[in-house]
Amino acid sequence: MKEKIQYYYNMMPINLIYRAEYIEFTSNNDHYYLMLENGKFQQAMLIDKIMKLNKIDIYDFIVNKNLQYITLINNKGYVLLKLLVEKTEKEIDLNDLLLFANLTLNFTSELRWIDKWIQKTDALESNRSELLSKNETLEKTLDYYLGISENAIMYVKYHSSNIGKIYQLHLQHERLNTKTRKYIMFYNPFYIIFDIRIRDISELIKQYILEGKNYKKLLKEIIEIMKINSNEIGLIVSRIMFPTYYFDFIEDENSFANKKIITFSSYYLDTMNEIIKLASSYYEIPMPDYLHQ
Repeated sequence: MKEKIQYYYNMMPINLIYRAEYIEFTSNNDHYYLMLENGKFQQAMLIDKIMKLNKIDIYDFIVNKNLQYITLINNKGYVLLKLLVEKTEKEIDLNDLLLFANLTLNFTSELRWIDKWIQKTDALESNRSELLSKNETLEKTLDYYLGISENAIMYVKYHSSNIGKIYQLHLQHERLNTKTRKYIMFYNPFYIIFDIRIRDISELIKQYILEGKNYKKLLKEIIEIMKINSNEIGLIVSRIMFPTYYFDFIEDENSFANKKIITFSSYYLDTMNEIIKLASSYYEIPMPDYLHQ
C-alpha cells in the first residue's frame, strides 16, 4: 500500500498503521487517514462542508494525481483526509456532543430506528442456530438480548407520537463507541451521519452504564443542559434500552469483552428501572409492564 500512496498522491508515507476502515500514516510531518469510501463520500463531503461553515475545521479532503477524490486501489475505493489539527488521543467531552446537538441543519426526516432495529433483530433470530454454535458467550446471552431488543422496539412504539413524526436532524454518529469518542475520530466526516440530536448522548449514557460510570449524573446533566422535552425523554430511554453493543459484539467479538456482555445482562432490568425513574422525575413517561417482570 505504501507504493500505491506514493503513486497516487506523490508523497512518501511513513509510520503506516492499518485499520479495518482506514490506513493512517504521516508524510512531511503531516498526518493522514486513507479512508475506505464504502459509498459514504458524498455525504462525508457535505458533512465536512457543514462543519467548516460552523468553524469546525479538522480535516481536508485531498485529491489524487488525477484530481479525483476517490482512488481505486485493489478494487476498493479510498478517500484521503489530511488532519489539520494536532493528533491527539484525548476523548471528547459533553461540550463536543452539545456542539453537534446545537447545530441547526435544514434537514428533517421521520424516525427510522424502528425499521433498522427490527431488521437487526430479525436477522439475529434467523441466524440463531449458526451463532449459538460459534461462541459460548452467545449461547449464554443471545435469547436474553433478543428479548431486550424487542423491548426497545416496543418502547418506541409505546410512544405512538413517534410514529410518522418529522424530526429536525443534526450531526450525529452512526456509532458512538470507544473509537469515535476519540477527538480525532469524533470529527471524522466518514463516521458522522444525520439523525436527531439525542442519538449520541443516548449512546454515551449506554457506554457509561457498561463502563460502571455515573450514568445518572450524566443523564441529569443532559436533560437540564439540552432542555430535553418529554418526547425526547422517551427516545433516549428507548435508545439506551436497545443493545447496540451486543450487535457490535456479534459482528466483532473484540468490540466488548465477553465478561461485560454477560455481566450487564445480570443488572439490565434494574438499570432501566433507574433510568426511567430519573426520567420520570422530569416528565411523566410510561413504565411498561415488561420492565416489572
